[in-house]
Amino acid sequence: MVIEELILSRNQVKNAGKILKNTHSSRDDRDSAFNILSEWRSRHVVPLELAYKLLKKNVEIYDKKAIFGKRLKRAVSIIQKLNRFQSGLGEMQDIAGCRAIVSNYQHLQDIERRLNKSRSISKNKGKNYILEPKEDGYRGIHKIYKYNGNKTFCKGLLVEIQLRTKLQHSWATTVEIVDIIENEKLKNGQGSEDWKRFFYLISNEFAKLDKLPSIDETPHENEIFDLSEKLSVIVKLQAYKTVLTNFSSKIVPKKFILLWLKKKERVVQFFNFDSYESAKEMYIAMEKEYTENSDFDVLLVNVESMNDLKKAYPNYFADSSEFVQQLEKILERRISKD
Repeated sequence: MVIEELILSRNQVKNAGKILKNTHSSRDDRDSAFNILSEWRSRHVVPLELAYKLLKKNVEIYDKKAIFGKRLKRAVSIIQKLNRFQSGLGEMQDIAGCRAIVSNYQHLQDIERRLNKSRSISKNKGKNYILEPKEDGYRGIHKIYKYNGNKTFCKGLLVEIQLRTKLQHSWATTVEIVDIIENEKLKNGQGSEDWKRFFYLISNEFAKLDKLPSIDETPHENEIFDLSEKLSVIVKLQAYKTVLTNFSSKIVPKKFILLWLKKKERVVQFFNFDSYESAKEMYIAMEKEYTENSDFDVLLVNVESMNDLKKAYPNYFADSSEFVQQLEKILERRISKD
């Protein structure tokens, strides 16, 4: 439960971020800073709910079959981001985030225009990574929601809204799957040059299929084929999916699901909760235990069905089916040209 009467100053939050970045901080200082981080993150629950409702209302006008997801950022991801960028904990825009995955680029454009009409959507924050893709090939549209309600404990807090096509989502989640299983850290701009080049080229091919702007028209099928063979991409992705399967679609989720990924065992365990408050204690305890252990991942998500959970977070179930299917089509084009 958010402790409304507990005043967290921006300086407290800022200092907590600095302590968590400093690997030489004492255990007591880190525990205290972690508690502040957790409390600060909890205060984003209300803005997240409102941002999600706004997103869903506008998306479903154009795409009734859109897939939705929302989450509070994992502590380990927050700390990693603090170490990569100069901005402090209090300035992070994506501690809370929700996303919509829609069928095509036209829907993304229509949805973005509608969202821009809302007074809660920042006009000078966010980024269109379709017009200006990231260097690694990431594409999507990010908007920033700002809470302007009457709850003082979350006044001015921000929520990141992500808009993606299905192909963009399959690309982004497959990057995360490779990061989890191969320990590549591609999402953080690290990892082997072969994997980075492979995903960059696939992003460009997917952009062609989505009929997006900002694409390279140069044929790259031969290079994609060579990298796919060298990295054993399809074999690995299919193997990951086979071993990470102990999850039943018959399970009916409650409002919040705590996912615990055991990477070495390739097992996903989950815990069901009726509310964020009921999940919070276990979530924070597990994060404290596993934040500095890369063999485990812990994530708290909020979705309406188990099927939606798998579609919105396929990386946690090593499900790269859509990605593999599209990759095989690209490779078939190369073979037919030969």
